[in-house]
Amino acid sequence: MVQVRPFRFTGLRRFTRDQVVVQESLAEHLTRRPLNPEFLPSLGSMLERYLKVPCHFSSPELRPVAKTELAAFFPSISCLLVIGAAPSEHKIIVDLDAGLAANAIDRLLGGKGEDAHIQRPLTEIEEGVLSFLILQVIAQVHSGWETGREMGLTLDRFATRYADIQALLDPAPSFFMLGAKLAMGRQIGYARVFLPLGLMTKTFGAIPAQSGSSPGEHELMKKLLMSLGELKVQARIELAQLDLHGPDLANLEVGDIVILENHNLAKGANGFEGTVSIKLGAGMNGGLKGRLFNEENQSRLEIVEIVTEEKPPEVIMPQPEGAQASPEQSGDNFAETEGLLRDVDAPVVVELGRIRLNTAQVIRLRAGQILRLPRGPNDPVDLVVNGKLFARGELIEVDGELGVRLLQVTAQK
Repeated sequence: MVQVRPFRFTGLRRFTRDQVVVQESLAEHLTRRPLNPEFLPSLGSMLERYLKVPCHFSSPELRPVAKTELAAFFPSISCLLVIGAAPSEHKIIVDLDAGLAANAIDRLLGGKGEDAHIQRPLTEIEEGVLSFLILQVIAQVHSGWETGREMGLTLDRFATRYADIQALLDPAPSFFMLGAKLAMGRQIGYARVFLPLGLMTKTFGAIPAQSGSSPGEHELMKKLLMSLGELKVQARIELAQLDLHGPDLANLEVGDIVILENHNLAKGANGFEGTVSIKLGAGMNGGLKGRLFNEENQSRLEIVEIVTEEKPPEVIMPQPEGAQASPEQSGDNFAETEGLLRDVDAPVVVELGRIRLNTAQVIRLRAGQILRLPRGPNDPVDLVVNGKLFARGELIEVDGELGVRLLQVTAQK
């Protein structure tokens, strides 16, 4: 007899769901600067102006760190900075390589920094000199921080040992560490930023708006979309939506006529013409309004308006760990529950057809543009339920009203 056991991955870093959500949201909020590929080179250029030596950062690493692990990150003699994050009371801890700190201080004071070593607490003068450079870094972060600007960063104090700052640490059980290597001339060290989970949850817990309002964000989004020029996007041309009860939908047959009410089409000399909606992808964030007309036995669509309507992402509650559906739960109970579905409407979308664009074409769409539809004025329309084709029919006029006479009903009802 073969025994089957659930497979378990070993040797992988573990994350909680909260940590994953916060990490993704943090990356979304900071995309414009601190996690943007262009930010660290610009920060290195700024340091180079003051230190008179080439400065280069490696790609940053962002990962969760338990509070109990913090002490292991700091050497016995460190250059620690406590950064305030007003208006919250949370503190951000920055661990700067002591050798790099000494190098920077010596260069700012006119030296070459090559033999600078400090294995002791900084003097007041040294703290003042280094403070100048740290404040320039903070200003650099704020200058391009497009989201999260409500958080004001301030340099509160310096410390040499981890024990000196333990009382200031956030009571949250974990932090997020953002770390990178820094080459200052021939000297290589590190810079690490420890962000408390409490601060991340409060400030970066919500997903930011998907469309930017600043020129910088618009330019970045444009660049990213242009780089995805070959990515195909499906546009659905919808002329009406209607709700049918479950039994009515199940009983539809070829030849039946469905009257459409919420539409903006009228019968013209060359076929039905009027206003329709164009949905791209899932259609969750708006779409296009278009004017349908027929020309030379071909349907065409003129874009009238581009409509954007942001909706928050749907949050799906995870199933409790270890919870599984019983065999009784996994089967249906149609005999007893069928009656409950009689009053549940099934949303049916009447589509004129679908066209394929790529992302580069989408961002060039504008009002007044004419799109050629892959259909003629008398071609069948599609009835779609939950994204799946349910039936095909022809548009007809019934006592001055628009209707669809079913020509084909799929087997999957």
